[in-house]
Amino acid sequence: MQQQQGKNINKEDIKLFLKGKQSGFTSNQIELAINFLQQYDFQVIQLIDTGAFGVVMKAYESQNSLKILAIKLIIVTDADILKDNIQEYQKSLLIKHPCVIRNYQQLYDDENEFYFIISEFCQKGNLFNYFKQNSLTHEEILKICNQIIEGVIALHDKNIIHSDLKPQNILISSDNQIKICDLGMSKQLLGSKSYTVAKRGSLDYMAPEQIQGILNKQCDIYAVGCIICFLLNLDIFGLNLINIKKGIFPTIEDSSIKELASLAFKMMEVEPKNRINLQNCLLQLKQIQNNNANKSINQNQVKQYLNGDIYQGQFKEDKMNGKGTYFYNESSDCKKYEGEYVNDKMEGFGVLEWRDGDRYEGYFKNGQKNGKGTYFYNESKSGKKHEGEYVNDKMEGFGVLEWRDGDRYEGYFKNGQMNGKGTYFYNESNSGKKHEGEYVNDKKEGFGVFESRNGDRYEGYFKNGNFNGKGTYYYKNGTKQQGMWVDNKFQN
Repeated sequence: MQQQQGKNINKEDIKLFLKGKQSGFTSNQIELAINFLQQYDFQVIQLIDTGAFGVVMKAYESQNSLKILAIKLIIVTDADILKDNIQEYQKSLLIKHPCVIRNYQQLYDDENEFYFIISEFCQKGNLFNYFKQNSLTHEEILKICNQIIEGVIALHDKNIIHSDLKPQNILISSDNQIKICDLGMSKQLLGSKSYTVAKRGSLDYMAPEQIQGILNKQCDIYAVGCIICFLLNLDIFGLNLINIKKGIFPTIEDSSIKELASLAFKMMEVEPKNRINLQNCLLQLKQIQNNNANKSINQNQVKQYLNGDIYQGQFKEDKMNGKGTYFYNESSDCKKYEGEYVNDKMEGFGVLEWRDGDRYEGYFKNGQKNGKGTYFYNESKSGKKHEGEYVNDKMEGFGVLEWRDGDRYEGYFKNGQMNGKGTYFYNESNSGKKHEGEYVNDKKEGFGVFESRNGDRYEGYFKNGNFNGKGTYYYKNGTKQQGMWVDNKFQN
């Protein structure tokens, strides 16, 4: 059985939700709507928003409680409202695009004159509230603008004019995907290029010709320009609205937003024919993104941290990104790192030096040694160098480890130790010459062949680094001992 998503709504929840809100619904009407939805196996678990004509609810279907849905409830006060909302649902079925809300089903309660649209649920709410509650970077704003324009292009490709684009009619999913919603006022062009319509919509985002009752695709372009201004915190509303509708735009002093604001103003030209088209908008957005990336990543900066560390190199979005050198403070075991960074972490090829003289030259990922590399040990250590693969700072996979006394191991590693098949070559001062076989945690284990420098040879099993188990010891004089061995001793 699937786990239920939260508790169902009760009368007290409805009253609490409506308290202080200007809603066209009574508590009793919402309760009737919830009961009606239950007949179709929809369980309402949260009331999200309400207005004069609608309520948005969060729900799930009884047969699939893991799939969260949004249900829009509309009071049908006249035939035109019902027609508009049925039209919204039908038009939405024409569009299959990630930047346009996906509707699944419509229901009509003729007894209570309720109309429902069941659609995908967007966890992060609408753009208006999301923008007010979060501090967005310039890159995030550019991405949002890009997705809005792609969504509008999808509408226009089906000859659909939204006619009421505004931040409140743009939703954001849990993975930050923009979803244009509320097509109830949209119009589908049938041959002609414009409509004469009643003056409906949001005045702040309406094109001058739409205020006069003329609707065309350019009205949506104008509205998107206004949304961009909203995201840039430009004061184009309120008392400045009259000038904006006349094409008198504010002067932009902030160089970081100047290009994007200029694009928005091109979309908001008074004459519809003079407005930039949406495909060119996408091209200019891409150019702005490239310009910003080049500006931010190519600037070398010096940043000193409170603990005494110093970074000198490239930044992007106030994080170490690109080539740079990091100098560690004297209390740190590390001395310096020189190489690539991605979002404040060592990534790609680099050289890391330790204060005791150790040095690693190779690849990094997520701030750790990952990939091929060579580790050079300082002269006070028995090890000389390791060349091979690393995973999360540990020797892993095939590699070659050399010791300062001349010993050498060629084989496989795991968790920083010799593990798997390998060959160990002993230095000339050692009585052993080489061992070829299995290793577990730096010790000979399992079957192997050990050769002595005097010509003797053992072929058999090892445990804890010693002859243990069945094996044969071949002496250089031609004799042999074959049988069981325990800790290097033959058992008669």
